[in-house]
Amino acid sequence: MLGASGTPAVAAVATFVAGAFWSFALWWIAAATVVAWHTGRTAMTRTAADWGFDFPSAAMMFATVTLARK
Repeated sequence: MLGASGTPAVAAVATFVAGAFWSFALWWIAAATVVAWHTGRTAMTRTAADWGFDFPSAAMMFATVTLARK
């Protein structure tokens, strides 16, 4: 468990970093939504370049679930 043998300062820093990561993830979802909305559905060609919109959000979700289970 993260910070199990550390001080309360470790938990505070870990919470701050997790919040920063989640803030960036939410910002990325908003930015990707705006770009997708602006370009329309026809611009999403399901190529490797489109994974730049999907992958960061999915990776963040899976990482959060994995860390929450530990």
